[in-house]
Amino acid sequence: MVIRALNEDFDVIHIKQISEEYAVLQCRIFGKQEDYTVLHFKKAETVKRLLPLFYSLQENIEFEDFKGCFSREEELYIVFRKRQGISLAEQLAGKTLSLEQRIRIGKQILEKLLLWRLPNFIICQLLDVTRILIRDNNVEFAYDWDISMEENPSMAMVNQRMAELLMALFQEEAEHAISSRLMKLLDDLQQDVPADFFAIYEAYSGLYDVMPEEAGKYVSGFQKLKNNLSMLVKRGESLMKIVLFLAVYFAAVFLLVQEIKQQDVPEEKTEGIIYETIGTLRIK
Repeated sequence: MVIRALNEDFDVIHIKQISEEYAVLQCRIFGKQEDYTVLHFKKAETVKRLLPLFYSLQENIEFEDFKGCFSREEELYIVFRKRQGISLAEQLAGKTLSLEQRIRIGKQILEKLLLWRLPNFIICQLLDVTRILIRDNNVEFAYDWDISMEENPSMAMVNQRMAELLMALFQEEAEHAISSRLMKLLDDLQQDVPADFFAIYEAYSGLYDVMPEEAGKYVSGFQKLKNNLSMLVKRGESLMKIVLFLAVYFAAVFLLVQEIKQQDVPEEKTEGIIYETIGTLRIK
């Protein structure tokens, strides 16, 4: 099966039928080693809602993964470049990523979505650990579509999706509250404080360099307590001494967590600055 559109011939290699009204086509352009994901919507109501949203992206040259969209026989086709990589969900499940790697992945995600100047309806779809791909330490995205998600989400929905992503990225760190900056950002997102996506990026950048240090302090104190308990067991100390030590041990852990939570987060005010670059990337 070949689809002629956007001045290309798309050879359909595989069709994944999601429902009667929606399918994901895996395609390749004849004579080129370029693979594409084509979202095919058949339901008239869905086409009516999505068509103006994706046509508005036609002039967004920053969004390099978006090839374009077209309609045929009152059905809608949306074309994305197919990217390769292992899903973030799989890597998090395997616990193969260090804290530093996860922090860097979070920043890359934010940078890409910000520099691509994406509307909220795309951002909410991509802030999903199953759609985020990691390849050679770089972030890519897989393109399918959650048709149950509303087409015009508010900033509150973006904040909610970002909070869910950070909880997935830093599940253990959040459970133990090892970073005061992380906990503040999560709280702000849940309270719908960030007014736009750039505000989320700024807040995340504030914890980028600090969080590994905070984690190191937590692990250092926690490991010291574990070592002391191990020595008591090896020396065959009495049950009462071990029980007393455990009481002190858990009290110390509680106080350590509370101390980290209560660390003052210095206010960072930036006035009169126009951001033109993020890292090595330039905002046009």
